[in-house]
Amino acid sequence: IAGCQKTGSTWLYNCFKEHPEIFVPKKDALHYFTINHDLGTNWYHEWYKEAPGNQLCCDGTPSYIRDPEAAQRIFDYNPKAKLIFVLRNPIDRAFSHYWHMKRKGLISYSFQDMLLYNEVGNIDLFQMWYYSSQYSNLLKPFLDTFPNQQVHVALFDDLKLNPRYFLESVFKFIGVDETFEPSILQKRVNSGDRGVVTRKSNAGIFSALFKKQTDTQKLDEYQLGVPPQVEARLLKKFHNEIEKLELLIDQDLTHWKTSKNGN
Repeated sequence: IAGCQKTGSTWLYNCFKEHPEIFVPKKDALHYFTINHDLGTNWYHEWYKEAPGNQLCCDGTPSYIRDPEAAQRIFDYNPKAKLIFVLRNPIDRAFSHYWHMKRKGLISYSFQDMLLYNEVGNIDLFQMWYYSSQYSNLLKPFLDTFPNQQVHVALFDDLKLNPRYFLESVFKFIGVDETFEPSILQKRVNSGDRGVVTRKSNAGIFSALFKKQTDTQKLDEYQLGVPPQVEARLLKKFHNEIEKLELLIDQDLTHWKTSKNGN
């Protein structure tokens, strides 16, 4: 599961975990082919030491798509590897990922701060939330490295519409029993819910003891979603990228180019 973050990858990992023909390590995102590559194959194989010889091994690190070197590293390790990418409306994906980190207290800025170019440092925020959703550029190293039949590109829209069919197509792609139905098929996992935003104290302990007004403001940010003016700018920025992606994966993504605010 090589991409993308906030597109159901944790749900997919848990579905794989239940499948009798698939082995998954106890940790879903190992980051071996990116930040942990220097630790070597012995470190990587330790996570799979309990895998039976008759099961397929899964690495569920959806951030691999964001590292152009990951494609060649995966190929060098196993040229027969099959890669799964789930793509989501780029604005929705960026906001969901942003809120996931905000909810954990890892960031304090607002989503629209990435577009405030007059503020020092905002190019970093822009790269974080904009470039990580430019799928055509991110997919290219993988599509150039692996044969087409070893790459499965799916849409998050289809997962939401019909989880059973979505999962069946994934199982069919990797060559396991596609009729298997995991217990969590209709459940949401690791979703960006409306829970209270927490922050780490100096002792590293999470606390939910905040003023009601502060909590309400944070909850409102999630419930209101992407501000209309921010969405309008991002729609313009993503327009050409979405059209490139349509050609690349041969899918109609017109609904990704339309405002949810009716503008």
